[in-house]
Amino acid sequence: MYEPGQTVKRYCSIFPASATPWAPPLPVLRNGEAQSVMLRIVVTENYLTFAWQAGQTVNRLDIPVTEEEAAQIGSTGGQIAGFTIGRRGGCRCNANLLNGWDPFPGVNLIDAGAAAPSSTRDPATYGLVPARYSRV
Repeated sequence: MYEPGQTVKRYCSIFPASATPWAPPLPVLRNGEAQSVMLRIVVTENYLTFAWQAGQTVNRLDIPVTEEEAAQIGSTGGQIAGFTIGRRGGCRCNANLLNGWDPFPGVNLIDAGAAAPSSTRDPATYGLVPARYSRV
């Protein structure tokens, strides 16, 4: 996994989320029917992480992926590791632990789509209101 202090690219964090097909290794009942669980999905440069809350416990499943696979995922989901992931409608009822859950404690997660700071900005004027002029 990741070490505390490491900087990792996060391609998406979806909650509540959906995944298809709903099959092992995801949690299924004995008869093969899908469990009704609130799901959170986090895609980083090396892992597709599924998390679900059962009672007062957050369970997780980490599936290794390549960075090229992860880069195909947008903020609303996509296809990765044989799963189609996306947003799910409904409320977040009874999933408060999952909502605030930190999948990688101590790791610096940066959004992969975040714009890099520009080195061409003049630090003396960046962020200031531009000088106004009038046409006479």
